[in-house]
Amino acid sequence: MNARELINGLGGAEKVADRLGQVRNSLYCSIARDYISPRHHIKLWIMAHEVGFHWTPPGAEGYVLTKRRPPPG
Repeated sequence: MNARELINGLGGAEKVADRLGQVRNSLYCSIARDYISPRHHIKLWIMAHEVGFHWTPPGAEGYVLTKRRPPPG
């Protein structure tokens, strides 16, 4: 999957940029280069999981994303 498919699948550049705390233009650059910085992989993986979009960061094949339950109390 390329950067364009991932970003579009997560709702588009504007929505993804807002969630990542980035400017929209940085995501358009990611699309043009077909490269997403590894520092965003975990956040993108969480976003993909929340919307049911199947994407796993490069190098995380075989891992399962789970959310920690809040502590009781």
